[in-house]
Amino acid sequence: MHTLLPSLRILKVFDCPEVESYYDGSRGNTTILFPNLCELELRRCPKLTEIVLLEKLPRLERVKLRHLESFSGSLAHVESECPKFLSLVHLEIENCPNFVCFPDGGMDAPKLEELRISQCKKLRSLPEQMHTLLPSLRILKVFDCPEVESYYDGSRGNTTILFPNLCELELSRCPKLTEIVPLEKLPRLERVKLSHLESFSGSLAHVESECPKFLSLVHLGIENCPNFVCFPDGGMDAPKLKELCISECKKLRSLPEQMHTLLPSLQKLKVFSCPEVEPFPQGVLLSNLQDLSNLQALSFECCRKLAANRSLWGLTRLNSLRQLEINFTEEGGEEMGCSFPDEGLLPTALTHLAIHKHPNLTTIQGKVLRQLTSLQYLTIQGCPEVQCFLEEAPKSLKCLFIYECPNIRCLPGEWLPTSLYLLYIRSCPLLEERFRRETGEDWPKIAHIRNMIMC
Repeated sequence: MHTLLPSLRILKVFDCPEVESYYDGSRGNTTILFPNLCELELRRCPKLTEIVLLEKLPRLERVKLRHLESFSGSLAHVESECPKFLSLVHLEIENCPNFVCFPDGGMDAPKLEELRISQCKKLRSLPEQMHTLLPSLRILKVFDCPEVESYYDGSRGNTTILFPNLCELELSRCPKLTEIVPLEKLPRLERVKLSHLESFSGSLAHVESECPKFLSLVHLGIENCPNFVCFPDGGMDAPKLKELCISECKKLRSLPEQMHTLLPSLQKLKVFSCPEVEPFPQGVLLSNLQDLSNLQALSFECCRKLAANRSLWGLTRLNSLRQLEINFTEEGGEEMGCSFPDEGLLPTALTHLAIHKHPNLTTIQGKVLRQLTSLQYLTIQGCPEVQCFLEEAPKSLKCLFIYECPNIRCLPGEWLPTSLYLLYIRSCPLLEERFRRETGEDWPKIAHIRNMIMC
């Protein structure tokens, strides 16, 4: 191919289970192969053991290697140290379980913008000297690489900027990864997602930094990092941060300090399954949360202490809040009692309300909900004792989601306003029977609704 197809620009090979090779050049040959090849994609070729050495493809811009179970070779000649990939822009390696390592000394790829690595079970590390050899890197995503322990070799004490153009960082299911590059060294970083990093016990910033600056950060998500303990001392100076989502961080002690002054753009805050974190210390709304004037969406777990002090939540003072999601612990549900919500508890400007896993809830207070004159989306999930909805729903309601409420028997006819255009019911057998199309006792009450899903 490399001699008979000199003008080849794009080569894609998918689902060819018997293909073992696609070039016949010696690995020691330094001759340029496929001089015009720009794009290479190999997928689901289980017998393919090696690929043409990428350094021999001078115009190669995009490479995708997926589901190559036998590929155990290298991306460059084994004797090359820090080989050059001068045109490469995008590199993706997915589900290559026998791919072990990148070239010794790293990859000199000055134009590489996107690097995605996933399901490479034997891969021990990412390319060496990434922060110097990949200066154009914008997106780095690493998933399901159980042997990867680190992805940068810079000293934590080094103040030099690393990855000067990195905008998006996502690390997931890398159980041996213990630390990440200090985020303040990534001046253009906008999105960070860290999930299922069981050994990650480090910090988001240099340990000596107090109130480090994350001036471009817009989204930060940390999920299932059981050994992540704390945010930087003094808080995070992230003036553009809009979303902060934290869940299943069992050792995390608190949210960032000084959120009201250091996170002025925060619009969405989610905190779930972080037993050491109290989003409402002493049961009172986080004192500086009230000053987050742009906060539009709040999701939190309601424990016993929060439920006992619900009169002090102060949610009605969050003037911009439009979406509220409350997930009850068993103890929180017991403390809350059998009805919800209490009068005056919720902001009247809410458009979305979700109530999850309230174990004792028997009654939804329609009278209180009617005070939410802008409510459009209502979700009731995992409330096994709820039986009825009292009085009527807000006339603004557009979508009603009810699922995993096995004892709910009926919705009074007046509970279904004419504005409702979507009714979703799942795992509510008594209600589904009454609303059965054409034959159900309460079918006439819902026949006018444009979209109905029952399963």
